[in-house]
Order: sequence, then C-alpha cells, then structure tokens
Amino acid sequence: DLEELHPLDPTRQGALEHLILQERLDLISLHRIKDLVDRKWAAFGRRQFVKRCMGAIGYIIVFLVAVLLPRSSGVRSGFELLLVALTTRNTWFHVREMRMRGIRGHVLRHGVAKLQNVSSLACMFSILIVIWCRISGGSVIDENAALSILSLGIWFNLLWVLLGFRITGHYVIMLYNMIISDMGVFLMIAFVFLGGFSTSFHLLGVDLGQGSRGLLDQVECCIAAMLGSFELEAYRLAPYRRLTTSLALIYVVLLSVLLVNMLIAKMGDTYARISDEADKRWQLEKARLIWSMERSMAVDERACKTCVYWVSVKGKRYLQVEEVDREHWGSGR
Repeated sequence: DLEELHPLDPTRQGALEHLILQERLDLISLHRIKDLVDRKWAAFGRRQFVKRCMGAIGYIIVFLVAVLLPRSSGVRSGFELLLVALTTRNTWFHVREMRMRGIRGHVLRHGVAKLQNVSSLACMFSILIVIWCRISGGSVIDENAALSILSLGIWFNLLWVLLGFRITGHYVIMLYNMIISDMGVFLMIAFVFLGGFSTSFHLLGVDLGQGSRGLLDQVECCIAAMLGSFELEAYRLAPYRRLTTSLALIYVVLLSVLLVNMLIAKMGDTYARISDEADKRWQLEKARLIWSMERSMAVDERACKTCVYWVSVKGKRYLQVEEVDREHWGSGR
C-alpha cells in the first residue's frame, strides 16, 4: 500500500520522506525503495527535471543579455523585465514551499538542496536591491554590486542541475560535504589564530604601506598571508622588530603550513569516505530531488495518467513489482 510508504497528500509525511529526512543510506538503497524512486523518475521526474534544467539555463541567458547590453538599449530593458519576472516566479515557488513546510523547514533543508535555497535567496534580495536603486535613483556602482551577487546566485543554481546526473552528482555531493564539515571546522579554528595575530600586529604598529595600520587592514593582510601572499619587510620595520618578525613567522607556519595542510588531509579523508558510499548518497539526493519536484506539483497534476507509477485496486494505490528468480531460470530447469 503506497499510502503509508508515499502518500499523495503533500502535507502528509510517508516512510519515503522519513528516510530522506533522516538520511538513512542503509534503507534508501534497498531494492524496493530504489524501484519506487526509479518509477517516479520515469513517470514525471525526468520530465520535470528537464524543464527545470531549461529554466536554469534560460535564466542565465536572460541575465547575461540583460547585463551585457548597453544601458540605453531598449532590448536590455525588455530582458531586465523578463529577469524580474523569472525571479518573481522563482520567489513564488519558494513561498509555496514555505507555506507547506514552514520557513524553518524550508531554509534548513537537508543536503545539497540547502545550497539551492541560499543561492535563490541571494537572487531574490539582489533583484530587490537593483529595483530599489532604479526607483530611488541610486548609482550604477551600487546596482552593479547587487548584480554581482545576483550573478553568483544564478550560476550556483546550476549545481542543483548537475546533481541530477550521476557523473557530476557525486562531485556536487562531495563539494557540499567538504564545505559544510571540513571548511566549517577549519574556519572556526583559523578564526582564533586570525583574530589573535591580527590584533597583535595592530598593537605592534605594523605599517602595511600607504598608512594602512587599522585592524581590518591587518586582518586582510593575515588572510592574504594564509593564501601565500606574504612579505616580511613590513614586519621588520615595526618598532619591535624581532618580536613582530617572530610572530609573523610563527603565524605563517601555523596557518599557511600546518592548518592548511591539515585541511587538505581532512578533505582527502572526506573524499575517500564519500567515495565509498557515493552511489548511496547520490540515490538519496536523487530521491530528495524528486521529492522536491513532486511537492511543487498540484495533487491533480501528480495523479494524472502521465504521472501515475502505481496500480489502483479498490480505490487504493499499490506498487506493482516483478521478481525473477535468476538462480532458478539460470539453472535451465
């Protein structure tokens, strides 16, 4: 009976949704569950996914035309209106999900879908800022700054598209896990050293050139040093030359050598761990992808003939399965 496994009512949570939310890799890879996901993909998932792919690619094309044409061009104005319309449509889609799942449930979604929500929110707010700049007569520089954030949000949405393909989906999942787990821990530890050393250099009066002695300038310089851009001369000219130089060298060894290499090693461990269960994780994200597309469909649309993947018996939905005893038939009996 599919009503318990996966109900048509989007407000109800079935066993499949529970497995997705709890990220039960051991159960999501069971034959029955994989068969259900594959049937949903064949019935409507592939069609909905292609439509969203075309929508994402079209969104990028409209954005590029809207920002690359001269501002005086009438064609650009038309594409700008189309860009606002597409963003409004995307916003309405997220509003519908928020109404079904709640704001907290929508924003704090599990898996790679969380990145899609972040990029979509960036697109929404960027468009609002651009509209505000046009209405209030803001500068072109402010508008371009908002458009730069919009560009990142639009392009990052393609990660959701790449997730649907097996060949690229594994890499998107690995990237997400490295950002969430490895980079998060690294940034918290690096923040401690960055705050301590940048404050020390500020108090020691390190001149970074052109009169830059502020704390934020020291923070920027320390971040650049962590990425490999480091010049010892500025620290040698400080009032306490030996102390400042020693602290600078200690900082470079701790951050640029020790912590960065620890991050690389940790990412290697994450890559190996995710690779061992890559197919299971991709099956989970595929199920989550189909669930997301299914929730955006109306109940009548989900029950139409082209989307049906079940058989009805006395008003109840059942999943028809076929099993073949390969050992029996392979033995030639």
